[in-house]
Amino acid sequence: MVRSSRKTLVFYRDCHTWLAENVNGLSLEIPEADYDIERPYEANTYRAYSASDWGGSLRSSFQWMKDQPFSGRAEKSAAYLANTIFEDYDMAEKIARFGLIANPKDPGFNITLAYAYARRNQLPEARNELKNYLS
Repeated sequence: MVRSSRKTLVFYRDCHTWLAENVNGLSLEIPEADYDIERPYEANTYRAYSASDWGGSLRSSFQWMKDQPFSGRAEKSAAYLANTIFEDYDMAEKIARFGLIANPKDPGFNITLAYAYARRNQLPEARNELKNYLS
């Protein structure tokens, strides 16, 4: 079982502290032990992303995908990083295709595929994905 890292625990505590101080009337009395999440992959993905730790964010996205392959959010995060930050269009295509298995009507994956195809100069495939998006 994976436990939250100390950095993640501090991040959660800091978020709750900020909320308590800045949101009028909000009172948060949460014991620190409650921040110890068994599978913090989603939080780790966003924490790494907000710190511009692209590799860490991608690794956490893959862990999140393994943990919740049905979600689609993890796949979108990983595909976005693969397409834009790493410019690995083959990886982005594989991730988007995986996302479409559980989320076949999610147009975000068609857009991801269209972008990956266009960047590889596979324009007929890109057009086809855009048609899928529009239908």
